[in-house]
Order: sequence, then C-alpha cells, then structure tokens
Amino acid sequence: MIIFLKKVRVSTLFSKFDPVIVEPLELCYLRSVLTTMNIENYLIDSLFGLEEPENTAPDVIILTGYNVAENKVLKEAKMYKEKFPDCKIIVGGVHIQLNRESFQRKYIDYVIHSQI
Repeated sequence: MIIFLKKVRVSTLFSKFDPVIVEPLELCYLRSVLTTMNIENYLIDSLFGLEEPENTAPDVIILTGYNVAENKVLKEAKMYKEKFPDCKIIVGGVHIQLNRESFQRKYIDYVIHSQI
C-alpha cells in the first residue's frame, strides 16, 4: 500500500509576508504511525519542497488544508481521482470537519469529520 499525505496550500495576502511558517503537523503524526506500521507513505508539501514522487501510483491520498484552500482541496481531489481512479481519496482537517457537506463529492471517498 502507498499513501500520499498532502497539505494543500494557497497563496493569500497574509502568506505573502510569510509571518509564520507552519509545518503540516497533523500529517506528520499520521506519517509517523504509517511508517511504524511499515506502510509506504510520502508527505507532500510545496512549502517545504516535498513534491509528489514520480512514477508512483498511490492507493490512498489524504488531503488537508486551511479554509482558504477549500476550492483547491476540491480541485486536487477531483484531479487525483481522475489520474488514479482506483485510489481512495480522503479529506480531513478542522475546516473540512466543520464544513463536511461541502466536501461530499463523488470524487471524494471519505470525509473525516472527527480529529484523531
């Protein structure tokens, strides 16, 4: 099994100033568990130069993002489902759990609405 863990980011006026650089902590926790379980996984976050591996087809993709990234999360979920139709797409995070109805789409398999 191969899992992609992706932090979806968008550029905003606030991010132009780069006042705070925030690591994808929730995904780091998940990655730690997956690695302990010997499950191949890749953390993807453009802010830290962590790009999607080439020639690798994931079985599961987990997407998370802040409220300003809602449209991009939906766009990326759809893109990944088209690119990897057999892949399970999971979305989660505070904004997603509070607005889960917005993420109930045919190209999203699971919406996590409770933090672990």
